[in-house]
Amino acid sequence: MTLGADSTSYPDRFLDVMGGITGLGGTPFEKRPPVVLQSGQGCRVRDVEGREYIDYTCGGGPLQLGYAHPSVTEAIEKCFSNPPNLELERDSLTLKITDLFKSIEALRFVGSESEAVHAAVRLARAFTKRTKVVKFEGHYHGWFDSVAWDSNHFQGEMDLKRKPNLYPLSLGQCGESVADLLVIPWNNLAEVEKVFHKHGDQIACVLSEPVIPYGGIPPLDGFLGELKSLCSRHGILFILDERITGFRWGQGGAQTLYGCQPDLTTFSHVMDGGLPMAAVGGTAEILDLWDPLFPDSWIGEPDILAFVAGNATLDQLFREDAALLKHSWKMNARLVEGIREIGRQSSLPLSVRDFPCCFQTYFPTVDSNQIIDARSFSQTRADWIFDLVLELENRGILIAASGGWGVSSVHQTEDIEFTLQRFEDALRALESNIAANS
Repeated sequence: MTLGADSTSYPDRFLDVMGGITGLGGTPFEKRPPVVLQSGQGCRVRDVEGREYIDYTCGGGPLQLGYAHPSVTEAIEKCFSNPPNLELERDSLTLKITDLFKSIEALRFVGSESEAVHAAVRLARAFTKRTKVVKFEGHYHGWFDSVAWDSNHFQGEMDLKRKPNLYPLSLGQCGESVADLLVIPWNNLAEVEKVFHKHGDQIACVLSEPVIPYGGIPPLDGFLGELKSLCSRHGILFILDERITGFRWGQGGAQTLYGCQPDLTTFSHVMDGGLPMAAVGGTAEILDLWDPLFPDSWIGEPDILAFVAGNATLDQLFREDAALLKHSWKMNARLVEGIREIGRQSSLPLSVRDFPCCFQTYFPTVDSNQIIDARSFSQTRADWIFDLVLELENRGILIAASGGWGVSSVHQTEDIEFTLQRFEDALRALESNIAANS
């Protein structure tokens, strides 16, 4: 069987052989027919029916240089005619990362972000000789059973005051795997102190992302710095998961922007050049435990092609004082400014949360300043965002199903202006549909 040029037939032909297949963002195909992409170049992608889109997903995150960037593809292709040295490529990427992040004294590579978090947690438990792990509601740290749990805000059942129930992120997880996991609200130091007071001598580490990616919710002023201070006072390691923010946000990533220095950091997006790779880094004292914990390197290193792609990507992003990266920040700022202006002309409560080269669009039902964690984000209209995503898709603009946007280093002014025109049309259509059905 071969794939034809009709994406509408794709689900019927492949559902039988691809168990439980879903669309972008976990959306079932019956609710959102899939866009089946065939090729990509720069910031544009083309589906199997020949339709072209301006892409703001960046391949799910890694492709800050856009699709098929010449420097990356040439470096990979050269491997087949002139095979590189694995150790040299790995060591070169290690030095680049340790130069960019002052908290990183030593670094080890793994095949995926889930493995990086799993390794970081194991390092923390070995270093502290404790077992419990604290994570925050709405944060995602991979699919391993020990951390793949969250509160019921995803089920739309969140009571903003009561203690939530915990849910596994997938079927097939063992209830026992959550025994050493404590899940608490984000941006709430009082809750952190309460948990530390009760369990502090049992807690090995706190896992946190710099922002909640689903909703684009940043830390309150001083939250991450104070969180690190509390961890240090209780002998708890602070692990910052920079899979999204690392490299994209410039030298030092989010930890520099928000003024905190974690004990361990996990990375994946961007540094991998779009190939499977992740890393965990931190103090040399902690990373010295790696070999005793993972004998014979059973937690496998990535393929050499990932190191080659990663080196090529970081060389491009940070050359000439990070000119390409700063270009994406400039394009991001222009797009955010334009969307906010369009939103001000609409009757819908459109809000935008922006960061370097990425932002989140959403429709709050309360003052947007009250959206500070996963619980309060339940007070937004997810159905409107989903409809907006579809309206944009129909107009040749691809964004994440959650309403998230990523601006790459190859988006240009004409792409941004075209997108703003289409966004205005899409928002107007959404506004009309809501009015007609109200």
